[in-house]
Amino acid sequence: MEFAFHTRLDDLDTCRALSRTSAGVARNARKARRGMLLCALLCAAYLAYYVYVAVRDEAPIFRDPLGVIFLLGLGYCIVCWAKVRGGNYAELAAQAARRNCPPGLAQDARCTEEGICLSEPDLETRVFYTALTRLVDAGSHYVLFTAPSMGAPLDKASLSGGDAGEFEQFMQEKTGLPWERLDA
Repeated sequence: MEFAFHTRLDDLDTCRALSRTSAGVARNARKARRGMLLCALLCAAYLAYYVYVAVRDEAPIFRDPLGVIFLLGLGYCIVCWAKVRGGNYAELAAQAARRNCPPGLAQDARCTEEGICLSEPDLETRVFYTALTRLVDAGSHYVLFTAPSMGAPLDKASLSGGDAGEFEQFMQEKTGLPWERLDA
């Protein structure tokens, strides 16, 4: 039994599937949330001091542009923190990955009895089923992981050699791993 896939790596849905399923995304989102919160707190502390000095000296509060810059910085940090906290970090990571991918780059995958063969224009990789650590169904794509943040996306729409149910059963038999399902 052999299954084949053709996946465009510059497709936004492919990048979304990879970023949503990657363990690194959650770790980076936590770091980004902390960083944005820290920046917002620093801006707020500076603004509080700036307003205190202006009131103490009976001067206009925003007489110089530095106060306005810190006020805008505070607003920006709060908006970014809210976006990351709201779960949009994976979407931001997917858009960045798509921008960095050469246009038209595609990957062909063949899942055979011996293993998985991944082919790109200048690169061919063979992966044994024992090397897989996670099997993820990310809606429109399957993602097969060999490390926490290294996965091979497989476009479900391009599946040939059988249907999705047969492929999932085949992969479970070969790897002994359960399928993780992500909500869309």
